[in-house]
Amino acid sequence: MQKFFVAGGLLIVVLGFVYFVAGFFKRDAVKGTVSAPAALVFYHYGDDAKVYQSLIAAYQKKNPKLKVVLKTFDNLGTYEDRLVNEMAEGRGPDLFVMPNDWFYRHIRKIQPAPTTLMSADAFRKTFVDTADRDLIRPDQAGNLRIFGFPMYVDSLAAYYNKDQFEDRLPSSGQPSDTWTGFSNDVFQLTKSADGLLQVAGAALGRADNISTGVDVLYAMMLQLHTELYGKGNRVATFATTSGGSKNPGIEALALFTSFADATQKNYSWNSSFAGTSSAPEVDAFAQGKASVIFGYSDTYQKIFDALSQYEARNQPVMNKASLRVAPFPQFLNPDASAQKRITLARYMATTVSRNSRYSAQAWNLLSFMTNQANLTVYSTETRRPPSRRDLLETFKKDPFYGVFALQSAYAMSAPIYNDFQFHSLFVDAVTRVVDGRETATSSLKKAEVSASALLPDEGFLGPGPYIPTAK
Repeated sequence: MQKFFVAGGLLIVVLGFVYFVAGFFKRDAVKGTVSAPAALVFYHYGDDAKVYQSLIAAYQKKNPKLKVVLKTFDNLGTYEDRLVNEMAEGRGPDLFVMPNDWFYRHIRKIQPAPTTLMSADAFRKTFVDTADRDLIRPDQAGNLRIFGFPMYVDSLAAYYNKDQFEDRLPSSGQPSDTWTGFSNDVFQLTKSADGLLQVAGAALGRADNISTGVDVLYAMMLQLHTELYGKGNRVATFATTSGGSKNPGIEALALFTSFADATQKNYSWNSSFAGTSSAPEVDAFAQGKASVIFGYSDTYQKIFDALSQYEARNQPVMNKASLRVAPFPQFLNPDASAQKRITLARYMATTVSRNSRYSAQAWNLLSFMTNQANLTVYSTETRRPPSRRDLLETFKKDPFYGVFALQSAYAMSAPIYNDFQFHSLFVDAVTRVVDGRETATSSLKKAEVSASALLPDEGFLGPGPYIPTAK
């Protein structure tokens, strides 16, 4: 009997020790500090997988026990559906990329970076301003935390046909840097015959046949300091006049749609001028039928792809050597005004799922991928504008992509709660105006009502910058 109790006691001690050790490692696994090899699942969208694979391989040389499984997606809509559904079931990737505007509605799905990895202040000194506004947020305790790392920050710029500017505007040879001047440029560049457009001074004014039309409107609203939301981001206010006689949102819509209004001096675009591809303005530009289009850094490759397709069909195209890019126009002269320059920022940021069992390892990988050396490699290979401040000067020297590096410093995200749905309602708002069915005021007010219905009742956490809470 005595031996039985001794043996039983030893068994209890052993089982207790095993339970303690198992519990210890379980807790550590949730925190991401377990020392055992971890398999990190990484969902990515938007870049060639080879770029990420090379960065991951470099990290694995220093961490040979860590396995990373990279999965690539090519449809943004189905990608978001998969993320949301898997995470709701407690599954999904450890790391994943998100467009900058997704952080407004998916912030609760993220495990923020450990405070020991990088402070909010260090992040602000490392990355450009819009990353601070989008990716540094207060946690539930009110502490500022990092919710993502940006690999790049892209922005809207003006692509133009140098030959057509030299032909019609030899005194400048390039687009004006203000909207007033740009409107005059468009008037002089546009060519018509028998009441039909032959060459558009700019692909602007509509949103149903211009792939970046809504983005240009967003940028105009940002430049005019339109208040998109009110009451804790629970209601849309971009068509609501607040002081003064003009509403900035309505002013932006009126200017934008004027380029598709045949009664206006700057008329240059209509519903039948462009084709039906996913980017009709790119096709028109490649064929020499548009002097200016607006796009991001990857629009450059889209233009050359279109040129190759038309050349293969023996169709006339623009002179490749005349392709140029200029900064996005401003309402006030950027060289004389004290007002900050603004263009629309679009980018992907990589983050870590709240479901990840290895969040610390995942954030360490992201920190490694976005260090100066690795982002230099990434920006060189992808030709995307850098997100780090210490890379801007180097990439500004690029004869073509330098404009996008320049704009990275002052580009801003539009706090659009749901880009897919908001895009649709703004396309409808623009179309109602240019088709003559409604005024800019009534059409934007209708869009405002629809946008308010898309917002959560409790509102959402808007963009920063956030100031540390005094303790």
